[in-house]
Formats: sequence, C-alpha cells, structure tokens
Amino acid sequence: MIQKVEAQLAQDLPFVVYRPPHKNRVNAIFQPNKDLNKVYDFTESGFVFAPFETSKASILIKAKELYTAKVAMAEKEFSKQTTDPNDSINKQKYVELIEKVIDRIKANEFEKVVISRELKVACDHHPWTIFERAITNYSAAFCYLWYHPKIGLWIGATPELLVELNQSLITTSALAGTMAATSDEPPNWEEKEMDEQQLVTNYIKTILGDQLTELKTSETHTVRAGDLWHLKTVVSGRLMMNSNLKDVILKLHPTPAVCGTPRDVTQKFILEQEGYSRSYYTGYLGELNIHRTHEAALYVNLRCMQIIDDTATLYVGGGITKASNPEKEWVETQNKSKTMGNLL
Repeated sequence: MIQKVEAQLAQDLPFVVYRPPHKNRVNAIFQPNKDLNKVYDFTESGFVFAPFETSKASILIKAKELYTAKVAMAEKEFSKQTTDPNDSINKQKYVELIEKVIDRIKANEFEKVVISRELKVACDHHPWTIFERAITNYSAAFCYLWYHPKIGLWIGATPELLVELNQSLITTSALAGTMAATSDEPPNWEEKEMDEQQLVTNYIKTILGDQLTELKTSETHTVRAGDLWHLKTVVSGRLMMNSNLKDVILKLHPTPAVCGTPRDVTQKFILEQEGYSRSYYTGYLGELNIHRTHEAALYVNLRCMQIIDDTATLYVGGGITKASNPEKEWVETQNKSKTMGNLL
C-alpha cells in the first residue's frame, strides 16, 4: 500500500488511508483525478473531510474502490517531546485569552468555550512513517493519512466519535475532561472535569431529542487515549421517520466538546478571537455509505496535524469553564500535543 501512496503523492492526486479503532486492517481510497468533490446531503459514498466552520463545504474522496491491508497491532513507545521555539510567547497569549473567556463566562455570556492553539514544529519524516507510528501506538484511535492537492496533507489519531449510523440506529458520544495518564490507574476526577462532561452530555441529549426515539444514555466512564484519560458517555437512539443523517450532523457539529455553549455565539467568538484558522481541526471525518447505504462512522478531528514542506502544524485545545485555571489549561494543551508530537 505504501507504493500506492507514494504514487498518488508523486502524481499530486487525492487519497486517504485510515485505520478504525481496534481494527487490524488499514483501508484506503485513491482518487484518480484532482476533482474537489463536496458533500451535499450525506447520501454520497466516500470518505468525508469536514472543516470546523459550518459555513464551509465538506470534502468527499469518492469510494470507487476500497483497498485493504492487514497491519500489526503491537504497542510501541515514543519519547520525543514536542517543542515550539515560540512557546513562551504562545503561552502568554493563550493564558490571556483564557482569562478573558473566564471573565465572560462569569458575566453569563457563555457557559463553556473551547480555546485552542497551533504549534509549529520541524518534520523530516515521510507521511507514511508518521501514519504507521500512529496506527502502531494508538490502537484505540481512528488514525488517518489524508491528502488533496487543493487542501493539503493531514494526519491524525482521534479518540472521539461524532456519529455512527447503522441503518436507523444513531450512536454518538460525549468525550470531555482530560488528565495526563501518569499510571495505569484511572484518575480521580475533579469537579471542573465532571461538570464539563455533564454539560456536553446534557447538550447532546437536548439537541437530539427531536431527531431520535428510544434515546439512551450510558453511564459515564473513564477511557484512555494514548497518554491521556478522558470521561466518556455514549448516547444512542433511532432516527425518527422525518429525520436523517444530515439533520443529526447539523445538530451535533460542532459539539460543546470542541466549540462551546451556546454554540452560535461561542463559535463566533472562537473565529474572531483565537488568532488563527482551525481549518479542518475540530471538524469531522470518516466513512460515508462505503460498505452499504445508510451507514456511516464519522469522528471529530482531534489530535491531528497538517504537514507543509518540512513543518508540521499541531492543533491542541481545552474546554474553559468558570472553574478553569489558566495555568492548568496550558499544561493540558502541552499534554495533548504529545499525542502527535511524539510521532515526529
């Protein structure tokens, strides 16, 4: 498969290679032309790549043929730390923005806002090498290598499901709260993380209430993603007769786990105040009607990087509430940057 990837890159043609969570097979779609296909109603077939901004189009690599190959699943450790020469400047700006957000939350303008930042680090590895390290090291993540000459090259290992469709059954999850995994024992969660998780769960249940029947919510439990612990709650139900996948995605994206609440005002704040373009970070990606119709598995684009020439841009962020500590939030982004940074 690597030969096919190298051929697509040499010809400047779009492709995606990906490994679903806990699977031992890599899938790939190789587009034979440079067309920039878009998703309109989610009845299309292919691999979706959507941006954070809801006003911008979702891209589709059409699935005319699906390639598969078996991969090894052995765990490996990578110890390299992510560094950015501008880290001290970045920290000051990030902390100041968080302080501004906390003030506005206390003034009841927002409940929660997810603030993110980018890190630019040197990268001299072939994209396939980075992807291969990702699938080897992060067996529980959705790992991918995606390229389109009109968009760019992206690599990621995301732990978060946006939505899964199996005929009429819809499954999504609330994934919030983050702590570094210093041991194999799950952490004792603090009030800030528990409140953040409950906020996301309540939001999902509310906005899907007019889309799904038989709505069910799992117990909140702790899950590990690489060197991080998260809180996770699964929400599921069946599509109502007058609902469809597009309706659900429009309701879900962007979730409070990557944007905030209320959604429209926090997204506007993010676009105006973060100081950079998220692009496809905190968008979503995944399979759409590839194996059969009325079937999809879409993931939030977290723990990702974009590679341009010899520079990798990593994206990290965290949910800010009235209980947030700016210094701890900075440390949380440092911990999150290691997921991708350790692969370089």
